[in-house]
Amino acid sequence: MLKNFKKIILFLVILLLSIYSKQTVFAQGTTVEQKLELIQNNQILGGAFTIDYEIKGTNLTGSSTLGTLNADIVYDSTKLRFINGTNWNTGLDSVNGYSVNIQSNDVEHNSNRWLRISLTAVNVSNSNPAGFNLTGSYFTVVRINFIILNADNPVTLTIKDITNQVGFFANSGNSPDNSIINNLALSPPLIISGQPLPVELSSFNFDVSERNVNLKWSTDFEHNNAGFDIERKSSSKNDGWVKIGRTDGHGNTSSLSRYAYSDTKILAGKYNYRLKQIDVNGNYKYYDLNGIVEIDNPKKFDISQNYPNPFNPTTKIDYALPLDSKVNIVIYDMLGREIKSVVQEQQKAGYYTVQINATDFASGTYFYRMIANANGNNNIITKKLSVIK
Repeated sequence: MLKNFKKIILFLVILLLSIYSKQTVFAQGTTVEQKLELIQNNQILGGAFTIDYEIKGTNLTGSSTLGTLNADIVYDSTKLRFINGTNWNTGLDSVNGYSVNIQSNDVEHNSNRWLRISLTAVNVSNSNPAGFNLTGSYFTVVRINFIILNADNPVTLTIKDITNQVGFFANSGNSPDNSIINNLALSPPLIISGQPLPVELSSFNFDVSERNVNLKWSTDFEHNNAGFDIERKSSSKNDGWVKIGRTDGHGNTSSLSRYAYSDTKILAGKYNYRLKQIDVNGNYKYYDLNGIVEIDNPKKFDISQNYPNPFNPTTKIDYALPLDSKVNIVIYDMLGREIKSVVQEQQKAGYYTVQINATDFASGTYFYRMIANANGNNNIITKKLSVIK
């Protein structure tokens, strides 16, 4: 009787030692690594912000069948709103013996909330599905979908260390079924930092040179920046915004980038300008220039050299009127004979451009003269042009 009792005690000791050895199967250096991968960032208010939560094993020994997983992802609820978790890995579904869940905590701390990702192998055993075995390659556990609430400031997503844990069955596939799970802390995560940041505009200003507006702007950071459309509208009219130019962006950069664009030969008036920043996916955001740009009336009577010159068959001439004037612009040949009257009308003070068509002209040199009569005084300017056919 005593002999049999000793045998039972010995068997129990061996069993306990066996269980203990199975609970400490991890070799030194065994880690389970995790990361958050950005999938989509629309970079506009109300747009989609999507990430994948991924894990992989490194230097795994013994069983690698997932038993449990807990991870809390921290996010700023003033910048992102959690929608749902989708695209769960099919190896973690109920058919394979798992129960999964993702839920946002309602409690806030300094506007931060966290998402609890949880996984439990409720039915993995030798008589049921064999479960999911972790490998050395990253795989997506779940896709996490947010809506952007604030596109003007960056957001950072992190994972709480205190709940950062994964567990493996002591036996691969939990066979034989003893439901022993060895817990291991997940490695420090690769986080998503500074998103969304389509473009961080650090300056946007202008200067005026006569009837030319020189726009200048710079960025401190760019993410998927395809470029900028430059738009203008009249402040004194009911006209809408008009695209007047385009400048390519620098794609992805964290360095200072400078841009410039000149809007030339503008008529006198008041104008607003804005930039339409467009990313590689077609998403866009507007940046308005502070203040109104004003182009004053010219200070003196003037007429430009035609451009191009020589020409065939058309050319343009710019002229400026500081006062309301009766304007005559006439073309003469070298003998002083009138060839063509280009302008003959009363005009308000401002900047003007006229196009000349010389289809009926012979090759040669001609003169064009502007006579602008204002307040009974004639202001006369004469210049030369050349036609080459």
